[in-house]
Amino acid sequence: MPMEAKNEKRNVNNTDFSRFNGRIDSGSGQPCDGRKNNTKNLIKALMSDNIGWRVSAAQILGDNQEERAVKPLIRMLNNDISYAARISAAVALAKIGDKKALRALKKVSKHDRNQTVRTVALGAYSVLEESGAQLSLLRKNSLK
Repeated sequence: MPMEAKNEKRNVNNTDFSRFNGRIDSGSGQPCDGRKNNTKNLIKALMSDNIGWRVSAAQILGDNQEERAVKPLIRMLNNDISYAARISAAVALAKIGDKKALRALKKVSKHDRNQTVRTVALGAYSVLEESGAQLSLLRKNSLK
């Protein structure tokens, strides 16, 4: 196949997708090149009507350990109708590691209507609590 034909297949509507590295703007659903503030768009996606967007956004925010997402993820954990979204929020909060999530995770681990959500929230709570204990121990040892 000639080189021009290969390039034409890779470029759709004369857009070079190679620079996008698979990133999608959560608001428009269009590829984005990372120059925008993706965190803001991902946080907006946590409130999307689309469960796939909500779950994916929570996963990405957790993987990126995005501290600005803690409050929106806590809201998602407490209020989302979908158990899958609540599970994703709990996991993301554990990955981010912010202690502000401890109270919400503990409450959900006791009172959520879904057993799997309660179990995952308890695990996330334990991870956060343990990481806090390890951090305290490290600080204590570094002062010696």
